[in-house]
Amino acid sequence: MLAAKIYDEIAGFPKRFWGDVSNGTGFTDLARQVLTEFGFRVPEQEAPLVDALVKCLQSGDFLLIGDRVPSNPRLVRSRCCPLVECGCNRR
Repeated sequence: MLAAKIYDEIAGFPKRFWGDVSNGTGFTDLARQVLTEFGFRVPEQEAPLVDALVKCLQSGDFLLIGDRVPSNPRLVRSRCCPLVECGCNRR
């Protein structure tokens, strides 16, 4: 509910993405979805995904919501760690 409210009410982002990670979606799948949604090239190999996503997110203002992120720290690290550690500016 909170994610839906934020997604619907926050303005000023030309591109938005809302990803639900509760169904076991891993970082690779999430990164590919984000790049596709925002109109960026998706690398065929998994290794350059982090760099591609970082460059994508640093190129403009994007609203990126990860909904239903597990409260288990191990699951967060395994599913979202590359994005958390990327050093992107976050609002």
